[in-house]
Amino acid sequence: MKNLSLRCFYIAIFMAIILLLINGCAAIKASSCTTNAAYSTGVNDARNQHNMSTNYASICDSNNDAINTAYREGYQSVNSNNQNNGISSGPQCINNFGDKICGYNCVKSINNVRCASTSDQQCLADNFGNIACGYGCIKSINEVKCAPNPNQNCVTDTAGNIICGKNCVEKYGRVKCDDRKRHERYRRHNNQDINN
Repeated sequence: MKNLSLRCFYIAIFMAIILLLINGCAAIKASSCTTNAAYSTGVNDARNQHNMSTNYASICDSNNDAINTAYREGYQSVNSNNQNNGISSGPQCINNFGDKICGYNCVKSINNVRCASTSDQQCLADNFGNIACGYGCIKSINEVKCAPNPNQNCVTDTAGNIICGKNCVEKYGRVKCDDRKRHERYRRHNNQDINN
């Protein structure tokens, strides 16, 4: 009887903890899923030199486009004059081992320099000297990648692979994009061209 009441006590404690976690997560979600909170978080992330989140609103139930836009605007408001992390106002040139590389938002890594072709794109380098330029750039342990179009984003799966596409989100370790099937056909087609 004593073991049964002790077991019931532990179950009650466990259920109370779960209930507190659920209520706490709901409160965090409610306070984070506003355009004002998203803009502020974007500003703070940029000031603390964090990578720009590609899908800040992934935990939100609705209004995701407006929330992601507010986050991006907050982030870019801080980085608008920072060549390496944000969007620059004009082209620049960097010398790299005697070569002059010109473009927008140029990034220099250990052995490489790249510049974006337009002012609304960004460039990002990984720890191995690889650089990618485009929209919503992110890096993982495996690679660095940018979306080719401004209406796309990039997301990292649990294996560290980066997938870019329209409205991509990571859930339970898998990435889904609105245009994922088309992206996979394009990727397979390009890999065949490279290997042949």
